[in-house]
Amino acid sequence: LYWIIKLEARYLSGDYAEVIAAADKVKPMLWAAAAHIHLLDYFLYTALAVTALYEEASEDKRAQWRDLLTQHREQLREWAENYPPNFADKHALVSAEIARIEGRGMEAMRLYDQAIRSARDNGFVQQEALAAEVAARFYEARGFERFADTFLRDAHAGYARWGAQGKVRQLERLHPWLAHTQQPQTATLAQQLDAISVARAQRAISG
Repeated sequence: LYWIIKLEARYLSGDYAEVIAAADKVKPMLWAAAAHIHLLDYFLYTALAVTALYEEASEDKRAQWRDLLTQHREQLREWAENYPPNFADKHALVSAEIARIEGRGMEAMRLYDQAIRSARDNGFVQQEALAAEVAARFYEARGFERFADTFLRDAHAGYARWGAQGKVRQLERLHPWLAHTQQPQTATLAQQLDAISVARAQRAISG
């Protein structure tokens, strides 16, 4: 449990290599946590850390990580099929990140949106914030600053609602303008993106 909680904290702080190190500590002891809910965090955050580091890794490491990602996605898929309200958002987010590193931008967009919507619909404010933050990185890397800023605002607001003040401060250090924004009360900013802008982004990413 110590190493699983540590890898979650390290992911949220952006220390992805430390996530992998903690996951290596967990793996030999997985049998002891077979019926424990924290096992979900191991599969989720390890997969997300691997996708964050994937593009900078050697080809040998990528091959090793592709197997890991397949295993983790399949476990999340099994849980999601058994009980979607608890697990569908996690499966969608990992699937979105795998689609991203495999160059399937359109599918990644759809899956980020699915992860955010599922987390919101089922009351997982922390997972909604996480999915919004990951989606923001996707759009920022592709030059869609408006989209990235929108999802960052939603992530910032979500972490604040969750009570994760350290994460809120981290986002404000990385993006100082977030400290001066106000969130709408009736809908998330991501919901307010107009359909024309979304369609243009989809065409551009597809191209």
